[in-house]
Amino acid sequence: MSRQDIASTAEYWEATHGEVKYRDLDCSHFVVAVLRKAVDANFPYMVANDFRHSHLFRKVDSPERGDIVHWQHSPNGHVGIVLDPVAGQFIGSQSSTGVDKANYSSGYWSKHGSGITFLRYQG
Repeated sequence: MSRQDIASTAEYWEATHGEVKYRDLDCSHFVVAVLRKAVDANFPYMVANDFRHSHLFRKVDSPERGDIVHWQHSPNGHVGIVLDPVAGQFIGSQSSTGVDKANYSSGYWSKHGSGITFLRYQG
């Protein structure tokens, strides 16, 4: 397992589901589905704000492809998977778009919640 596997699985999800954007799939369910496919079929379900408190992740200052991007926000926060840290691109399931790519370093997501935290899966 590598961060590359996590990112590739997330991109594969988007590619294989084409125009079906899964608008009913929330961010946590999307990230957990990717992690179950990429790292552990028994990965536990958690809501977005639980990721940053989980022993399965550690906070990192410089994100890499395949890391988790997290926004602390009431009541449940938001999570996605970093695809291109230089461009600020991530993939997640947003209520406005369903599963899709977005940018965490500009626009809406750069100002969301109480700021961005990056988390690295450590198993």
